[in-house]
Amino acid sequence: DQTPTFDWDDETGATGYTLQYADNDLFTSATEESVTGSTFTPSSQMGFGTWYWRVRSTNTDQDSEWSTEWSFTIDQLSAPTLNSPADASSTFDRTPTLDWDGETGATGYTLQFADNDLFTGATEESVTGSTFTPSSDLAFGTWYWRVRSTYDDQDSAWSTEWSFTINQLGAPTLSTPTDGSSTYDQTPTFDWDDVTDATGYTLQYADNDLFTGATEITGAASTHTPSSDLAFGTWYWRVRSTNTDQDS
Repeated sequence: DQTPTFDWDDETGATGYTLQYADNDLFTSATEESVTGSTFTPSSQMGFGTWYWRVRSTNTDQDSEWSTEWSFTIDQLSAPTLNSPADASSTFDRTPTLDWDGETGATGYTLQFADNDLFTGATEESVTGSTFTPSSDLAFGTWYWRVRSTYDDQDSAWSTEWSFTINQLGAPTLSTPTDGSSTYDQTPTFDWDDVTDATGYTLQYADNDLFTGATEITGAASTHTPSSDLAFGTWYWRVRSTNTDQDS
């Protein structure tokens, strides 16, 4: 707390008090306040570090001796240490969980993430824990993020900024049957190139180019042969890649 309340016992016969507080035990350049009650709260924030304070009673005739001096320390919140996604890492996950170390004394955190390292137009989230998962997909590309600790009226410095890149899974390149070709085979094998980082594929084929009523096949292989004869006529087909995080 950078505006701590100073409190002391009332003294019989006192009509007021003089409070001094300073960043040294000699009270050089001390702040001095004349107070009628027995508490005082600074109107502006005090600096971080150790402070010394003392009080004396006053009335119209005299001042008491100074009280015993006491000291207290205003700690500065530490900036969090980021954990994951690791700096300069890549992922296919469009809602990655951002994770950082909890800081002693912090009651919450402010997270910023943006598509530029100046954090222009950044999304800012107030978080009570030390993780955050976006509720909607982030765009493909590189993202920058940073976190600061908060406690009541104090914020820490920002953490070191990290970045991560959300990669877009590539679409397959079709191989055979070639586009516009003809065949007498009613169970033609559909074949396409493997895609790096794909764990599976979704194949659709239909008798119309809107793929209305299409047959959809999901599997890990990059080929598929229908188990029953296709009808005569023109067929349209397409494939997309999949993995645990996204579809191409």
